[in-house]
Amino acid sequence: MVKNSFFIQSWFETVRHLLFDSKNLDEDSIRKSLMYGISAIGIVFLIVLGTVAVIQSNAVLATLDYSAALLLLSLLFLLRIKGYLIFCINTGVLIMFVLFLYLFISGGVTGTAFLWSYTYPLFAFFLLGSRRGIVFSSAFFMACCAVMIIDLNSSMINLYDLNLVLRFIPSFTVVILFSLLYETYRETSHQALVESKNNLERKVTERTGELLREVQHRQEKEKELRTSEARYRTLYNNSSDGICIVSVLGNLLSVNMPICDRLGYTEEELKGKKIENIYTKCAAGSIKFLLEQVVDTGHANLETEQINRSGDHIPVEIRAQLITVDNEPSVLCTCREITERKRQEKENKNLQEQLHRASKMEAIGLMAGGIAHDLNNILAGVTGYPELMLLGLPPDSNLRKPLEAVLQSGRRAAAVVTELLTMARGVASVKEPHDCNKLIEEFLATPEAVKILQDYPNVEVIKRLGKDTGSIMCSPIHIQKCIMNLLLNAAEAIGDKTEACVEIITDRRNLNEDIFDSLNLCSGDY
Repeated sequence: MVKNSFFIQSWFETVRHLLFDSKNLDEDSIRKSLMYGISAIGIVFLIVLGTVAVIQSNAVLATLDYSAALLLLSLLFLLRIKGYLIFCINTGVLIMFVLFLYLFISGGVTGTAFLWSYTYPLFAFFLLGSRRGIVFSSAFFMACCAVMIIDLNSSMINLYDLNLVLRFIPSFTVVILFSLLYETYRETSHQALVESKNNLERKVTERTGELLREVQHRQEKEKELRTSEARYRTLYNNSSDGICIVSVLGNLLSVNMPICDRLGYTEEELKGKKIENIYTKCAAGSIKFLLEQVVDTGHANLETEQINRSGDHIPVEIRAQLITVDNEPSVLCTCREITERKRQEKENKNLQEQLHRASKMEAIGLMAGGIAHDLNNILAGVTGYPELMLLGLPPDSNLRKPLEAVLQSGRRAAAVVTELLTMARGVASVKEPHDCNKLIEEFLATPEAVKILQDYPNVEVIKRLGKDTGSIMCSPIHIQKCIMNLLLNAAEAIGDKTEACVEIITDRRNLNEDIFDSLNLCSGDY
């Protein structure tokens, strides 16, 4: 069923190419169509003859017929899939050469198979053309003549007699000559048809060119108008500023794409709006006042805000000018967004305020520096005299403990003065290695810590200080102030609660990757 469908498709394709498809006038298309048609017909007859040979018990001839049909079918599939036209034609003609020569030698089932030889020149000339067709046909003719000469001189075969040979040679010569003449005529006619087609196409092209020139001449003015309009529209829509044309009554006549994109409307939606609907009223006046000013003076400027579809306000600067559109006075408004400029102005204002504050801080720093020097002179006596007095007191003196408290207070006051200088002048404080546990012990012995615990008698301070915490690089006064603030905050949070305690814990920890990534710290001991 598949073979029959393929034969029918090939046959109809041949007829369509040869009779109805006027576009395929080249030799390759004709050869391909002939290859399909002749091969399809040959396959059908070979299958029929092979079946007859099977019925007549001629296995060799049946095998040859079926093999030739299978080879031709393979060539058709190869031609259809790969398109190897020359190879398929040459192979097909060569297959027919071998098949017909075998039939000529064997005589077929009834001894009349040599009659098929008369069809070989037709195949050869139709498929190969006049030049190669005469070569293959002549070769086949000479092979047949050689077979007949051998047969006449042989005492074993005796398939052909002299009378048949004398009739076959001139008749086959006539078939070759008529096939040659027909193919030559066909090629000449095809060439003439191609030339006629080319001449006709050339004339059509020339006439079409004349008509196109006439049409082009008529369309020059329209093209100029379209070019001018396109140039205007391109400049209009690709402007960095929003442009709109407004009637003197405030109706939007035209808007460009930047305004549509900025406000979130289409051009058609904006054309039906009043200009007051997309602008807010500013300190300099409304947009309506701007139109009145343009009509009076011919131009005007205004800073205001546009309102987009979402209700957001966009600061813009409007420059308006009186123009004429369709013989009617109109207003051309150029709207430039000034959001960035407003932001820059705000940043400049903030920078000026920061500079002003920096100037005040500098003045405060100078003043604090002078005060700090005076305080240092005063504190020199507060810290110096107790040290001298402690040098002269015995270890078991009752005055030693009060003097040490005065000395520690003086030193802390000196540290506060140093910190005041650090904050006022922006100078980094000096950091030294200190034992964190010792700093905590010293703080808890200060009057400040004692005062906090006296104010909150219900709060108990529990120390859980690690033994191997190591030293830290710090400013002691900073650490003690941190501890003081933490203790005070904890005591205030506890308030009047009974049996409350505050734990002060120190420890040495090695931060793993999960912890130090979240704290933006390097891994290691802390």
